[in-house]
Amino acid sequence: MRKLLLLLVFIGVFVATSYSQIPGLKGRSGYFKMPGNVKEEDYQTKKVVFKLKKEYASFIYNGSINHNDFQALIIAISGKVKRKHPKSFQSIHGFKSTESSSLTMIFELEYQDAYTVEQVINQLYSFNMVEYAEPLYIPKLLHLPNDPQASNQYNLNNINAYAAWDLEKGDTNIVVGIVDTGVEITHPDLIQNIKRNYNDPIDGLDNDGDGFIDNFSGWDLGENDNDPAPTAGGHHGTWVSGCAAAVPDNNIGGTGVGFNVKIMPIKITNANGYLTSAYDGVVYAAEHGCKVINTSWGTEGAYSQYCQEIINYAVNKGCVVVAAAGNSNNEGLFYPASYENVVSVAGTDQQNQKWIYNTPNGSNYNGYVDVCAPAKAIYTTYQGGGFINIGGGTSFSAPQVAATVALVMAKFPNYSNKQVVAQIKSTTDDIYQIPFNAPYIGKLGTGRLNVGKALIDQGVAYVQPVDVRASYGRLASGETIELSIDLINYLAATTGVTASISTTNPNVSIVANSSSYGTMGNLEKKSGATPFKILVGNGLL
Repeated sequence: MRKLLLLLVFIGVFVATSYSQIPGLKGRSGYFKMPGNVKEEDYQTKKVVFKLKKEYASFIYNGSINHNDFQALIIAISGKVKRKHPKSFQSIHGFKSTESSSLTMIFELEYQDAYTVEQVINQLYSFNMVEYAEPLYIPKLLHLPNDPQASNQYNLNNINAYAAWDLEKGDTNIVVGIVDTGVEITHPDLIQNIKRNYNDPIDGLDNDGDGFIDNFSGWDLGENDNDPAPTAGGHHGTWVSGCAAAVPDNNIGGTGVGFNVKIMPIKITNANGYLTSAYDGVVYAAEHGCKVINTSWGTEGAYSQYCQEIINYAVNKGCVVVAAAGNSNNEGLFYPASYENVVSVAGTDQQNQKWIYNTPNGSNYNGYVDVCAPAKAIYTTYQGGGFINIGGGTSFSAPQVAATVALVMAKFPNYSNKQVVAQIKSTTDDIYQIPFNAPYIGKLGTGRLNVGKALIDQGVAYVQPVDVRASYGRLASGETIELSIDLINYLAATTGVTASISTTNPNVSIVANSSSYGTMGNLEKKSGATPFKILVGNGLL
């Protein structure tokens, strides 16, 4: 529920779709249909991720699922199953992860026979064992070619970074996980800001007992080794890293927004350059001390319950997950940016206008965007120890916000991760007054990032919805639905809080569109004095 003024009413209609059942197996159809905009290259072939229902936990033994129907499926498709996140159960740097239980029932199924992912998913659903089953989507990177007319690091002026560094230069113990194609860790303008794991020096042993041998400078999840340097996936991660953490005051190149903030390189590309371990990288970052996780990649329009669960897992561990909003120049949802609990970052240009690059390319915009940051012609670190004015992309907006999150965490160490996000969102600069941005009002978040303002205790409130409850007997035309919306105030106490709702659906009428919440203290959660009411029109159902 990102936006207080937006009410979406979803009416679910179940449509049965047939599929070819795997021979010799019982089951029924109609549970899963591959989204129409998803192509074969958008997901991993012959792999499925699924979560077992809690009541089937007793069937798990040594990572295997001892259930007759499931075992019959494995044999029929020449498959094998494994826990998706086995290392979540291990001791991480000397302490046991208290949230690991949320991942314990998630498995990956890989098979050899010539069945579609859709067929296998539907067969799993037919056993009534799984909470969800999904394809393993492959995210795409977000950047566009070089712009030779760019000026160096205008973005630092635009986002007020120089003034920010007078207030806070960052804590080297607050680490930003760069979950990407890998990082050139020997780059002269990055090497000093690479987080080193001194509990596991390079000696061929797993000294810290985390299940990863010699992960001294990050990890390569895509190819399962301790060298997070870019390979077939390209140097996108190196470019992103410079935006967040290029070393300051060394007479080399430029300066990252995070100044002294450290980064952890987490490579997620396989030997062919595909981002096959993207969400595994989020888990790795969360379990290895990263308080901020940058994801400058994504998938257009393909929602995944599994991936949302990974995001929730990281946030529950105290992390802030920052994601690029996408480069399709439309209002479409883009994941992970559009997942709940993610900071979605759109892009701007030198004039603080929404970034557009040779239409139809440009920054996405929608109600899930939280903030904007410069996306066009960003000067950053380049492969081979070099530097470049990169053409553009929300890939480079996101790490500027991620680095700002780290600075705010250092400045306000008692803030929770959600309070840190609220601080940043409440201190942005309003760019909706710029005529070019008029069509995007309400769809570029709270405004353009202002790092300096984010590091000053503004003494302002930041209120947003956290829960919506509907009260109705039967959803039908002519019925009135009552909604109770809980708000929470993440920052300073405030008075006279009211909330209103609206809709663009012509078949829905708002009968009671506002409610009073009165005084709200810091971190206070409160229900409205009266419920909101909507009337279902004849054309809705």
